[in-house]
Amino acid sequence: NTSYHSPATSDELYGGGVKLCRWIKENCADNFSGHIMTFAWNEFEEGGWICPTYNADLSVNTDRIKVMKKLAELWKTELGSMK
Repeated sequence: NTSYHSPATSDELYGGGVKLCRWIKENCADNFSGHIMTFAWNEFEEGGWICPTYNADLSVNTDRIKVMKKLAELWKTELGSMK
């Protein structure tokens, strides 16, 4: 009988990472340390995971891992020279 917020889609997760990148670039003089810390845990109810999960058909879903890889590449490209 518990209801949870719908998990973020891959596009929503990537969009959030792009917004973070833009914010860092706009505010780097005061705030950029050369590091971005992300975290995830096994609280699936709260949406904080990046580990593979299963789709309804029991196929493996690696979408979140793929999004994090794509974001890491973006951040390295866009922010790597700002250290």
